[in-house]
Order: sequence, then C-alpha cells, then structure tokens
Amino acid sequence: MQAFALRSSIQSLGIAAVATSVLAMGSLCLGDDMLDGQPGLLKREFVYEQGPPPRCHASTLAESGDALVAAWFGGTDEGHDDVGIWVSRKTGDGWSKPVEVANGVQHADKRYPTWNPVLHQASDGPLLLFYKAGPNPREWWGMLMTSDDHGKTWNEPCRLPEDIAGPIKNKPVELADGTLLCPSSTEDQGWRVHFELTKDNGRTWKHVGPINDGKEFGAIQPTILIHEDGRLQALCRTRQKKISQSFSSDGGLNWDAMTASSLPNNNSGLDAVTLDDGRHMLIYNHTTRGRSPLNLSVSEDGVEWKAALVLENEPGEYSYPAIIQTSDGLVHAMYTWKRDLIRHAVIDPKKLELREMNAGEAWYRSNQTQPTRNQPWYHLLVHETETTTYAAQGNLAPDPCDEPIEHPLVGMFFDAFADGSYERNETNVSMKKLSIVVVLGLVSAALTPNAQGEGLQFDKRMLLLSPNEGCCLADVNNDGQQDIVAGTHWFAAPDFSPRPLRNIREFQNDFLANNGDHAYDVNGDGWVDIISGEWMGDEIYWYENPKAEALAKGLQWTPHLLKKTRGENEAFFLKDLDGDNVPEFIVDSWVDDAPLVCWKLIAGENSEPTLERVQLGRRGCGHGMAFGDVNGDGREDILVKVGWYERPEGDPLATEWKLHRDWDLAHGPTPFLVVDLNSDGRNDLIWGVGHDYGLYWFEQLPPDGGVTRWQRHLIDREYAQTHTLVWVDLDGDGSNELITGKRVRGHAGNDPGGREPECLYYYEWDPESEKFTRHTISPPGGGVGTGMQINTADLNGDGRLDIAVAGKSGTWLLLNEGAK
Repeated sequence: MQAFALRSSIQSLGIAAVATSVLAMGSLCLGDDMLDGQPGLLKREFVYEQGPPPRCHASTLAESGDALVAAWFGGTDEGHDDVGIWVSRKTGDGWSKPVEVANGVQHADKRYPTWNPVLHQASDGPLLLFYKAGPNPREWWGMLMTSDDHGKTWNEPCRLPEDIAGPIKNKPVELADGTLLCPSSTEDQGWRVHFELTKDNGRTWKHVGPINDGKEFGAIQPTILIHEDGRLQALCRTRQKKISQSFSSDGGLNWDAMTASSLPNNNSGLDAVTLDDGRHMLIYNHTTRGRSPLNLSVSEDGVEWKAALVLENEPGEYSYPAIIQTSDGLVHAMYTWKRDLIRHAVIDPKKLELREMNAGEAWYRSNQTQPTRNQPWYHLLVHETETTTYAAQGNLAPDPCDEPIEHPLVGMFFDAFADGSYERNETNVSMKKLSIVVVLGLVSAALTPNAQGEGLQFDKRMLLLSPNEGCCLADVNNDGQQDIVAGTHWFAAPDFSPRPLRNIREFQNDFLANNGDHAYDVNGDGWVDIISGEWMGDEIYWYENPKAEALAKGLQWTPHLLKKTRGENEAFFLKDLDGDNVPEFIVDSWVDDAPLVCWKLIAGENSEPTLERVQLGRRGCGHGMAFGDVNGDGREDILVKVGWYERPEGDPLATEWKLHRDWDLAHGPTPFLVVDLNSDGRNDLIWGVGHDYGLYWFEQLPPDGGVTRWQRHLIDREYAQTHTLVWVDLDGDGSNELITGKRVRGHAGNDPGGREPECLYYYEWDPESEKFTRHTISPPGGGVGTGMQINTADLNGDGRLDIAVAGKSGTWLLLNEGAK
C-alpha cells in the first residue's frame, strides 16, 4: 500500500486551514456495499438527494393508507428560528418532494424553532403529527396537527395543554382499550421521563410521572415495548452511558424504578418496536461516545439482546432513529444522516442472522482484512469533518515546495482502530508554504478513552492546523460580530475563515514564541489591537489593527514594542486594577521568588504606547494565578502558586500588597478559579496541576489565627496538564460549569502524562452532593486540546455559549449544539 499524503493549499502569508477532503489508499470502515450485503437488510435510500433545508434532524415515520409518511425538522440549523417541520410521502412512485407543513410562527414579528416531530396513524382516526415549538427544549411546548388524507394535506395546528408535551421523540403505542400511550420527558428540572395518555386522539389527556428524579438516571426520550404478558417496557436515553429501562404492569399508570440495561448509550436518541412475532427490535448507537455506528439489535424478552445489523459505521453522525413495522411485515427505519439528509432503511426481520454480543460488541464482522497492531495506521481529524483514515507508512515522493517549516506532531495520540487503544505518532510532519505532507508511524499506547456525547453536544471545527497556544475573541473588523484571534491568524465571523495577522517564531524545543493573545484598543483609534508576549523572550508587543481596507486585503498587522520584561513569563492577564477603565498587564512569573508585577499602559515618548512597571509584591509568585476575594472583604485579591496577595485599601498601584503564604502548590493553572462552590460565604478554589495529573477543588474552611485553611477534594485524575480553567454557564441553566482539558505537550511532552492524548471536558457542579460530573466536549485523541487560553461566547447567534481554543493540535471552534 502506498504512502498517504494529506495536502492543503496554504495562503502566501500563513498556513491555511486543512482541506476537508482526504485521500486514502485503505479504510477500516465498512463501505456501503459491504453493509448492504448484510442478511435481512433489503434497502437503504435517501428520502431526498438535496433538500430545501440545509440541515435536518429527528425523523419520524408512520404507515398511513397505502403510503409511508416521513417527517423531520429542518432549517439553517437546529435551534434556529427558521427550522420547520417537513414531510414526504412514499408510494409506488417513490418519495415525494419534501414540503414544510409547520413552523414556529407565533405572530407577525415572532417565530420560534420547531423540534422533534412524531407521526402516528390512529386506528380510528386521522394521521397525527405531534411536534414541539419554542426557544429550547427546556421551554418548548407541544403542538398537534392532523391529516385526513394520509399526509397529503394538513389541518391547522393546535397547542396542547400546558402540562402536555405530546410524545417527545418516539411514537406512541396504542393499548388494547384504544388508549394512546405517549412516551415523553422534560429537561427543565433535570432529565425526567413521564407518560401522557389520551383516549380521544389528543383532545383530552392524563399525565403520569415523572418516573425518575433525574439524579440517579438523567433520562429522556423513552420508547415503549409491549410484552405478551401485557407488561410495558420503556427504554430511555440517559446521561449515564447506559440505556435505562422501566416496566409497567397496569397499562402505563405506574412504573417500576428505573434501572440500567445491558446496552450502552451515547446520550443520543434511540427507538424500538415490538414485532408481530413478539420479538423486540431496537435501533440505537452501540457506543458511549460519538454517534456512529448505528446498530440494530433484537431481543426475545427485552432484556437479553443479540446483534442484528450495522446500518452505518463511517465517521460522522447517524442518529435519532425511528422504527416501525408495516402491515406487510417489513420493518422500516429512518435516521439522521450527518445532519445533511434523512435515510430510510427497509429490513426483513425473518431474514436477519442474529449474533451474540461479545462483551457488548454489536459490530458487523466480515472477512474483510482488518489492520493489525504491527502495521502503522492512524486516525486524523480534518477541518469541519471528523474523518477516519487508515494508511500504510511509505516513502514520500519529492515535493517541489521549498522552505519547509518543521512542525513536529511527534507524540500526538490517535485512536486508529476506534477500539479504545491509542497509538502515538513518532514521525514529524513537514509543513510547507504550499502544502502539508503527512506520514505518521504509530506505536501502541493502550489508553482508555472517556465517554463522549454526555450532556451538551458540540460541532467541532478545526480552523487551522498550525500550532499556537494563545487565543482570544474580539470584533476585529467592527462588523458587530466576535472574531477569533489565535497566533498567526484571526478568523472572521461568521464563517471564521483564516486571515493573516502576524508571524510567530518557529518551535524552540517545542516551545512557541507566543503564550497568550489579548484584545485591547491600545492606541484608541476605535479598532481593537492585540497584545502578546512569550515565555522565554522579554519583549511584549502590540499588533496594530490595520483597519477595514487593509483587513479586507489580508495585510499583516504592524508590530510595536511595548516593553522588555524580565522574560520569565508564564502567563499574562489584562485586568483593570485601579478602575480607570484602562487594563493593567499582569504577569505571572513561573519563578517562585519573583516579584509580583503588573504593567500600566501609558503614553511614552512621542505619545507612543508603552508599559510602566508597577511592583505589587516584593517576592513570591510561581506557576499559576487567579483573581478573587479570598478573605471576604469585598476586594479582589491575586492568588499565586505560593500564596495569595491581599489587595490593599485605596489605590492598589500605590500600596504594596500583603502576601499570605497560606499554601505552596504545585505548578497551577493560568488561571485557576476562585468560586464559592458550597455557598457557605467563603470562596473556594478550583485548581489543577498544570504539568502533572490532578484536578481539585479546595474548600475554604473557617480561618485559624488569621490564616486561611483549606481542604482538598479530588475532581479528576485521569489526565494531566490542566493548564487553564474557565468557569461559565455553558448549558444555560443559570449555574456555571468548569471547562478544562489537557494542554497539548506542555514542556515538550516531558511531564508526567505529557504525551497522552489531548482532550477537552466540562464539569457540572452538583451543590447537593458537592461533586463534579464530567462531560466530554472532545474525547482523548479527538484532536482538541488546550494551550494557554480557553474562550467562550455565543459565536453563531443561537443563544448558546461556544468555545474557541488553540493549542499545538491546532485552532478549534466548538459550536455548542445544546443537549440533544
């Protein structure tokens, strides 16, 4: 097999984003032809090849008359106001052109997004179409519309009663007495499952539940199975990595305590159906991370399951399935295909060849050659698309491009086999001005990945492969939108395409000559500039925004020297200490006995901006810095590795700050956090080891003799180098979450855990148990690691906080898609 080469055009003034296309000579993923050959899988087809809505999700289907009717929501993207409900019908002539039948228009000047349609053909009435409308899943409300001609035309929608949402994702089941039992759930007070019953197709309702408290199991979106003995079984999506289940013996009026099933769950939707022969069929993602593969399993009793089919297993999102059995005995499934299309699968349940699940495995295995561990393979993430590619190592053909820039990704880990074992790249990547050539040879590292897909979901986009550890947000071009600034480039909203900014000196023993980017209008011309420093060098520069015309032309920014400093600078922070609306430049030196220094921005010779040194403390600093009120006097103190500096009364730049050496911690984050976690009136610390394992919170106890006391609590020790922490309300529930992850090869990867896979997480604080729950933003080996700065803002206008981060694995934008 030949060598693999990934090539991307490079802009003349910097390295451009990696192209989305990937050329490969081999692949582990089974192609469509192989999957289509599975016994029992009769057909897979797209409902449409190119639809009017650019994005789609959450399909549903029902048999009505002589037609198969499908519905889904579609629009610019989930949660946007233009998202409506679309319908297509399949008869002997194939699928009809999709039409929008419902939207979230409330009145002339207000429109909300719509969500999660559910179709059901009533045995004694019309075709029912339930859906939700509203700003988000915590505030939406139920809607219902009907069709008297099998989905050709639709009556006006009506809003369901206040406490009724309708079936939340999956179809209702009709009980023997004609009652329609609708599986439902809520997300506003934790994830809780309930049921709604109607005997008259939606005119009157009975509400049952919730059946769980949202704590032991955060569960939503149940689907219902009907057992031959009359019992009902609900299977639910959860945050706990397992499909949960509950049983009812009285027609859904009362339910047993929820328990975990034997099947994994990736915190994504599933659906199931009880077949005419009494067996149960489940469609779901048999994984705890990501939304591939998409699997079909079969059970005699709803408890023990056997693997039946793999419907999708390429990289990407294949999710939110729906499944029914039609009157001819065939099974029809429908699901989201990469958010671009809706796919339909037809299955003959009598022809399925079931297989035992080995240790829960549900993958389809064929005689196709699989890679082995003595072959060099790798897993690569590419701009905007998670692309898994496997290629044998070989010799590169001569490349005509000159001036190579050695860009070692040595030590980066990749999950080449998607089996939970990570391989490490031991070969350099040569990055050239006009192309990128990649050959990676790998050795086994056998690391265990963490679950992905819990809680919030994120659309990961690599903006630039070029390494950089500084990153900030600013409206660079004064268009009212936040852009991303990271090292050599700024990225213009709304598409965040790379634009040149400056040159940065190359790697020096795997250190970059940039340890932070800070946005501020230095010269007061109304255009934001960038201040930046570095670890070893003693020069602090500001880069002058060239303004509209030059920005449009892609010109680089002019550097101006602000000051030469001590040159032992771990990190910098812009903070207005004296309240004059001009921020000071505060330096965290990694040297323990260095003075605590800030720099005041002033007008120097010829009115040129410069920095004036102000010493806040004579001796005591070290790796790690935070800002917050430690002693409850209402003034913001400065915390460092060796203790905390008490802010004085009056002018903070005119009086020395008192150092309290109440601790001496290991290399801390820049920044760590000061937060009253347990609401006892005393601020606590959230702190990680920047160059070793360990993430902790320190509970502040009542002081003893004027000395603060602290009790350490473990948050996480599964990965190393939590070098920067952020505390924001990421999920919009009114409470903040902790965001952090593994810095990519700090200290050239020579620290404990330094060469383990990069990752990014957020942690949800539970004040009752006083525990953090970890949720995955990007899993180990997923490409996204941290540098020195993590930034959050609503970058696409959907009301949710997004994340921008840069590190030695590239600059990344993570768009918050909310909890799905």
